[in-house]
Amino acid sequence: MNDETLEQQLRSLAAPELPQAWQKEILSTVLHKARETETSRQVWPEFLVYLYRLCARNPVTACAMIMLWTLIFSFKISMPVDPAEKLMAAHFDTGQPVYLVSISDEIQLTELLQYQTQEQRPLIP
Repeated sequence: MNDETLEQQLRSLAAPELPQAWQKEILSTVLHKARETETSRQVWPEFLVYLYRLCARNPVTACAMIMLWTLIFSFKISMPVDPAEKLMAAHFDTGQPVYLVSISDEIQLTELLQYQTQEQRPLIP
């Protein structure tokens, strides 16, 4: 028996009917999954859609963008790191708050806080 005769015999057989309960269960599951994927589907930002369309139509543009990003990453990797920055990162204490102000502003802030605490102290006769 070759493939053609086997295929003809299979086509001549009647397709079995699914029970109504199975059909309803399958259709309800498919509809439920379709609704889930419809609400959870991510929408790309317009800029990325524009880039995708541009690169899909023009492979030269895609290659140029790949080369540009490769250059950016290679320059970023090859840039030397400042030793002071490494020292700061090594001695950074995560338990202490970080104030992003200048030294003079820090001094004025501490003086202001000291002045406020002196005014709030009760006077004991």
